[in-house]
Amino acid sequence: MIVTCNMTNCIEVDYYRVMPICVNMGQAVGIAAALCVKENVLPRNLEVKKIQQILIDQSSRPM
Repeated sequence: MIVTCNMTNCIEVDYYRVMPICVNMGQAVGIAAALCVKENVLPRNLEVKKIQQILIDQSSRPM
C-alpha cells in the first residue's frame, strides 16, 4: 500500500521541506571552513555570530 499526501508521495513532500535547510547548512559549513583557513583556527573556536552575520550579509537566512 502506498500512502499519499495531496496526490504526492509523503516522502517527496518531506524532501521539498528539508532541502532549504540542507542548502543553508551547506552554505554555513562552507563559510566556517573558509574562516578556519583564513583565521587559522579550529571549527570549535569559531564565533557562531560571525558565521551568522556573513550568512545575513549574503542574503541567506540562518535557520
